[in-house]
Amino acid sequence: MNLQLCSTEFSQSIRNILNEYYRYDDDTLFGSFERLYPALEESRLWIFEKKEQVVCYAKLNKSFPSLEIVLFETLPKFRNKGNGSYFLKLIEEEAKCQGFKSLKIQPVNASDRWWKKRGLNPNNRNWAKDLI
Repeated sequence: MNLQLCSTEFSQSIRNILNEYYRYDDDTLFGSFERLYPALEESRLWIFEKKEQVVCYAKLNKSFPSLEIVLFETLPKFRNKGNGSYFLKLIEEEAKCQGFKSLKIQPVNASDRWWKKRGLNPNNRNWAKDLI
């Protein structure tokens, strides 16, 4: 199924996602296929792959002209390698590509480096930030 995203770096297939997540135990990030499919179908879930492995995902609240990132998560094996910050940068680019005028995020699990790059206080993460 096509997720209808502009960026070519975002995943375009369910197969790779399912193959990756069914390797994990019951505490998978996505849970069962029945819950995963509607989220993908409604494009409320953006997924980023690196060499056919899921690196990050984001749950979104889409209401034009604003896009809000409700949650983003980087898989444990890809943490501490800069992938989380890179993924958020891709989301910013994707939001612009899709015509959103603003992107709001409340990344409680974002790295201090990600916040400092944007001139923000990493200790004050409990508010939405307009990035675009």
